[in-house]
Amino acid sequence: MDKLTTENFNEYTIEEFIEGWTNEEHVILALVIAELVLSFCNGENGLLKKSVEAIKKWLENPTSENSYAAHRVACAALRAAWDIDKAFHETSLSDAAFKAAYGDDYNDAWVAYYAAHAVHDVTPAMHAADAARCAAKINDEIKQKIIDYINSKGE
Repeated sequence: MDKLTTENFNEYTIEEFIEGWTNEEHVILALVIAELVLSFCNGENGLLKKSVEAIKKWLENPTSENSYAAHRVACAALRAAWDIDKAFHETSLSDAAFKAAYGDDYNDAWVAYYAAHAVHDVTPAMHAADAARCAAKINDEIKQKIIDYINSKGE
């Protein structure tokens, strides 16, 4: 595969395309994705804001304290995603009704989790790829911007 496209876009091909990147470049990709999603929700998602802030703080000063701060944000985002998932399973909403009611919040929470977790975990490429996958579910424009960013790094 020469380029990432909408047809071959999934977390596995993303990982292949970013395989040779440094850990810091994986974290920067996670940051780009979180900022992109945040811009689409008009900066109103608190967890995404905290995720972006934690990643930036770690990039400026990669200490264990800043890594654990990002981990705490990731844990809060994970709890938010699980709470939404739990709400879905406790109701009789159809998949379409759930997506209409919670879809963006659910995907935003997962993006915040994976992006912040890329800082703290030993597999930032996997988390950046998962953040990309979740962000791409929001809309095609976000998906294309992620593809363009990844492809530009490979040139």
